[in-house]
Amino acid sequence: MAMAIMAPPADAAPNAVPTAKPATPAASSEEVPAKTGQFLTFFADSKIALERPNKLHANVTGDVPNFHFYYDGSKVSAFDPEKNVYAVSNAPGTIDEMLPFMMKKAGIQFPAADIL
Repeated sequence: MAMAIMAPPADAAPNAVPTAKPATPAASSEEVPAKTGQFLTFFADSKIALERPNKLHANVTGDVPNFHFYYDGSKVSAFDPEKNVYAVSNAPGTIDEMLPFMMKKAGIQFPAADIL
């Protein structure tokens, strides 16, 4: 997976955490066992923009279900353009709390979660 990271601005607090550049592209893959025992590899491309501590937007495309994901610090929403379906839910107040919440509650995986 490739994701560009930028350093905090020079005038940032000494303990500032680096953040991803807006609309940073990221690629990921997931292997899933087929009924035959062989593994199928699914590829996904994501464009991710974030603003810590509580803003995140991701567009996911590829072999996986394509969707748009938005988080504003209090709500998350996901939109599937192929099925024309979207969902909205209350969410925890920070990205660090929201990511595991979404993985557990909705099954939405964030392959780059460890560096977001």
